[in-house]
Amino acid sequence: MRKILLVVLMLVLTLTLTTACVNNNKTDTGAGLTGKYSIVSITAEGETHDAAALEAFGMAGTFIEFLDGGKVNYFFVNENLEGTFKVDGSSVTVTIDGDSMTGKIDGNRITLNPSDDDEGAMIFEKK
Repeated sequence: MRKILLVVLMLVLTLTLTTACVNNNKTDTGAGLTGKYSIVSITAEGETHDAAALEAFGMAGTFIEFLDGGKVNYFFVNENLEGTFKVDGSSVTVTIDGDSMTGKIDGNRITLNPSDDDEGAMIFEKK
């Protein structure tokens, strides 16, 4: 009887570990990413513009907000755009009006590349 209980316990433990490992490889909607991230710099055409420069351009209030359920709000120069996002490890993809931006998550910072050529980048920071 003791051996049977031990075998059953080992089977349950094995199934639990297998299920946990399988779920770790799926793309998710980044529940841990939720919150408001303000823009801190933009790099375009080889030039980086910091917060002071963004303020001079009227872009200091730009932010991206990641919401539950994979929804995103992007506020850029007095325009609020809604879209979706997906997280895969330390990568994030934001899709707004059918256009996608890919990026990297690094702690409380997210770097988004608006185009595939990686020449431009927007860095957002969670405050």
